[in-house]
Amino acid sequence: MQLFAAIFSRNAVAMLACLTASSGFFLAGAPAPWLTGAALAGSIAALAGAPPKVPPQLLDAGLLLLGVSLGAAIGPESLGAIWRWPLSILALILTVPLIVGTAQALLTRVFGWEAREAYLAAVPGALSYTLAIAAAENLDVRKIAIAQSVRLLAIVMIVPLAFRETAGVRPVDVASAGAAADWLAIGGLLASGLAGGLLLKRLGAPAAMMLGGMLTSCLAHASGLVTAGVPGWLLAPGVVLIGANVGSRFGGSSLGELGAMIAPSLGCVAATFATSALAGAATAFALKLPMLQTLLAFAPGGLDTIAVLVLTLKLDAAFVTVHQLVRFVGIAVALPVLFKLLPAARA
Repeated sequence: MQLFAAIFSRNAVAMLACLTASSGFFLAGAPAPWLTGAALAGSIAALAGAPPKVPPQLLDAGLLLLGVSLGAAIGPESLGAIWRWPLSILALILTVPLIVGTAQALLTRVFGWEAREAYLAAVPGALSYTLAIAAAENLDVRKIAIAQSVRLLAIVMIVPLAFRETAGVRPVDVASAGAAADWLAIGGLLASGLAGGLLLKRLGAPAAMMLGGMLTSCLAHASGLVTAGVPGWLLAPGVVLIGANVGSRFGGSSLGELGAMIAPSLGCVAATFATSALAGAATAFALKLPMLQTLLAFAPGGLDTIAVLVLTLKLDAAFVTVHQLVRFVGIAVALPVLFKLLPAARA
C-alpha cells in the first residue's frame, strides 16, 4: 500500500509531468527541450501546489553527468585563448554592480520596493545566499524568491530561442549525441568526477558535482586518456532533473502571488538582461572574443542552467563556466559585507 502511494504521489506526478513536457518539447523541435520543458512543467506544478522535489542524490547525479559532458567539450582552442580571460573576468566583475544597481533602482523607484529587498532580488545568481540573508534580516523572502525564480526561468526559456532567432544558432539536443563505445572509460570518468565533486562539496564549492566532473573530464580528454563522451540518452534525464529543480523554486507560491509580482519581476529581468548583454557585447568587441559565448558568460543565471545552455548552444564550456564561477564566488564573498553597508549608505 505504501509502495502504491509512493508511485502515485504528487511528487511522482510532478516529475512525470516534467518528463512528459520535455519529451513533447523534443518532438516539437523546441530549443533545449529537456531543460525548458522540465522547467516550465515544474513551475506550473509548483504553482499548482505540487512542486517537483528532486532528491539531492539524483540532482547530484544529473550535475555529475553534465560536468563530465562539459569537460569533454573543452578543446585546445579554448585553453589557447586563456590569456585574454583575466581582462574579460575583470569586465565581468565591474559589471555586477551595474546589474544590481540598475535593477535595484527600477524596483525601488518604479515599484516602490524596500531598498534591501530590491538589492537582494537584483543580485544575479547565488539564490541560496540571498534568501539566507533575507531570512536572517526578516525581509520578505517570498518576494525575493519569486523575483529570482522568474529571472532564472526566463533565462532557461528565452536564451535558446533568442540565440536561434537572432544569431542563427540552432541549439543542439543533448540526447542526439552518439552513444559512447567505451563504458570502462565513462565509468572511470564518473567515478573520478564523483570523488572530485565530493571533495569540492566538502570545501563548500557551488555545483560541486558538476565542477568535479568537469575538471576530471577535461584533464582526461586533454591528456588523451579518454576520447569517449557521455551518451546523449543518459545525459538527457540528468538535464530533466536540473530543469525540474528550476521549476521547484516556485514551490510555496500561488498564482495570486505570482500575478502580483509579475510586473516587478519581469522589470528586474529586463534590467539585468539589458545591462549584462550590453557589458558582454562591449567586452566581446573590445577583446575580440566570440560574441555569443561572452553574452552567455555574462548572463545572470545559475551555474547548472547556464552549463546546460553551453552544451545545447555548443559554446566554449571552459570560458563560460569559469566566468560564471568567478561571479558566483565574488557575490558570495562580497554580498554579506555590501548588504550590511547598504542601510547606512541610504540613511
